[in-house]
Amino acid sequence: MKKFMAVAAVSLIAFTSACGGGRPSADDLSSAIQEQGESLGITADVADCIAEKIEASDISDDTLNKIVDGDVDVTGAAAVPEDDADALNDINDDLAACITG
Repeated sequence: MKKFMAVAAVSLIAFTSACGGGRPSADDLSSAIQEQGESLGITADVADCIAEKIEASDISDDTLNKIVDGDVDVTGAAAVPEDDADALNDINDDLAACITG
């Protein structure tokens, strides 16, 4: 249950943080995740790991840019395009591994 809650929190951060052109870098994603996840205790190492996983995923450039820019005001993956929600679901285990070490 704790693992699920951590993945859900990361999912929320990833989709409520983030717009620009092209695919953002893992460094840009990590910075956004760290900023949004500070209150949840997300460390730089965890944010870097998460950023690498989502940057390498099939999540659209548009959604990743919204993560970086903080332009989305949503409550989780359900509020993003279905393809991006599916892509996030595909990497849930990888994200959990980032969190649990």
